[in-house]
Amino acid sequence: MSVKLSLENFRKVISLCHQHGFIHQSPTVAGSGCNFPFIYGPLGTEIKRNILKYCTTQDNPHTSFPESHPTAGEGPVSSDILLHYENLLQLSERKLPVGLAQVVFSSRKRAFNPDRFIFQPHMCTYLSLYFFCAPKDASRWQDSWHRVRLQWWRKFSGTPSAFSSTDVKSENGKQIVEVKYPFPWGGDVIERVTNYGSKPIEELEEKRKSFLKHIIEVKYPFPWGEDVIERVTNYGSKPIEELEEKRKSFLKGKDGRKLVLPHVITSVGILEGGMLAYLLEAYQSAVVPGQKGKRRRQFMRLNTSLCPVKVAIVKMEETDEIQEVSDILAKEFRTADINVLQVVSMASSPSAKAFERLDQMGVPFAVLLSDTTVKSGVVKIRNRDTTLLQEMHISQVRQILQP
Repeated sequence: MSVKLSLENFRKVISLCHQHGFIHQSPTVAGSGCNFPFIYGPLGTEIKRNILKYCTTQDNPHTSFPESHPTAGEGPVSSDILLHYENLLQLSERKLPVGLAQVVFSSRKRAFNPDRFIFQPHMCTYLSLYFFCAPKDASRWQDSWHRVRLQWWRKFSGTPSAFSSTDVKSENGKQIVEVKYPFPWGGDVIERVTNYGSKPIEELEEKRKSFLKHIIEVKYPFPWGEDVIERVTNYGSKPIEELEEKRKSFLKGKDGRKLVLPHVITSVGILEGGMLAYLLEAYQSAVVPGQKGKRRRQFMRLNTSLCPVKVAIVKMEETDEIQEVSDILAKEFRTADINVLQVVSMASSPSAKAFERLDQMGVPFAVLLSDTTVKSGVVKIRNRDTTLLQEMHISQVRQILQP
C-alpha cells in the first residue's frame, strides 16, 4: 500500500467509514453542502476508547494519570497542572523527575490543524503529558519522550515508517520536536514535544501575585456618627515578595542534593489526527476472484488492539442449540472485555462476499457456529486479512483473540 493516499482514495475511506458508523455527519452542517466536519459514530467511538485506553498505560514510573477534564486552554502549563505538580513533589519526597498525563477536551487549536482531521474542532481530544525534570537533564528527557511517543504511534500502525519526526527547532526560547503523518494534503503534525525551560512555572507564580490599588472602608452610621467596621488596605508588594521567596523554594525539586526550579517538558498529541491516520492506512482495496468473475474487495485492516469489534459470532444454522452456544460465547467475550458482534444467520456455506460488511467494519475474526459445534465443540475461525478458515475447538478461541 502506498503510504500517502490520493484524495480520491481519501474520499472512498470517508464514504466507507460513514457507511459503517465510524463517523456521522454533524447535524449542524447536514444539508449545507459542506462535507465536513463529522462526529464520532458507534465504531469510531470504540476506536477512540481503545486509543485512550492504551494512551493511559504508558510504561513510565515517573508519570501519573489524573482525571481527564475539559479546558478552555490556558498557558502551556495551567494552574491545575501546577497543583498536581506540587502534590507529585510531596509523593516523590521532592525528587525529580515527576510527570503526569491528562486527556484534555478542548476547542483550542494548540498549533494543530483540527479542521483538517474531518472532526468538529470543538470536539478535539488532546493527549497531554507534563514532565518536570532537572534543568541539566531537560534535553535528554525531551529526546526520550519524543522517541517514546513516536514509537507509540507506530505501535498501532500498519506502516510504522509513515510516522516520522522532525529535527529539534527553536522557537521563542522553546525547543520543539514534532511527530508527523503524510496525509493526502501533505505532512501534518499529530504530536508536539516541547521543552519550555522553567518559564511556565515562573510565569504562573507571577500571576499569583495580587496588586491592590485602593483603601476601601465599610462604615455604619452609629449614634456617635459614622464609624469604620472593615478596612481593605493596600500594603504594597513587600508582603507578597516575602511570601514569593518561600513559595519558589516550595516549588523546587531535588536534583541530587540540590534544590532546583524544574524545567517543563510537554507532549501534546491530537487524537483525531492519529485516528484519521489509522483509518486512512487501514483502507485496503484489491481485485479478487468472485462467484461471477472478478470483484473489488474493500476492507479495513485496523490493528487488532484498536478494532471497534474484535470478533463476530456467525450462526451458520438457526437452531435453539446454536443460539444458546452463541449467547454463552458472547457473554464470555464481553466478560473478558472483548467487543463482540452477534451476526444474523448466514448460509451454511457463505461466500467471501457474505463477510463483506464485517471486513469493511474492520472485524479481524469471525467465529462460525454450526451443528458440528453443538455435537463436537469444533468451530471455524475466519481471518479478515487472509480470508482463510481454520478449525479449532471452541475452548481455544480466546487464545486467538488474546494471544
